[in-house]
Amino acid sequence: VFGTPMVCDAMRAGKKLCLVVEAEDSSENTHKRITDRCAYYGVTHTRIPVGTDALAHALGKRGALAVVAITDEGMAQSILKLLCASQNDRS
Repeated sequence: VFGTPMVCDAMRAGKKLCLVVEAEDSSENTHKRITDRCAYYGVTHTRIPVGTDALAHALGKRGALAVVAITDEGMAQSILKLLCASQNDRS
């Protein structure tokens, strides 16, 4: 699910979201909105060291993309594992 409004709508509608990924340079308003909603709906949330333009480009989208939700459990677990490994490499 791509984009802040669509991710928020999916949570509100009860769609199964396994992970919400947020770009590091999203606005403070977007960050608060996503953080609060993920906490309320019990969805795992992570902010990654990638900008909105790079996130959009990586997913084949044009423009900027601040938030993406993953609906597949296996993919979500793989992404979290890669993010943890990446953080350990930087330490």
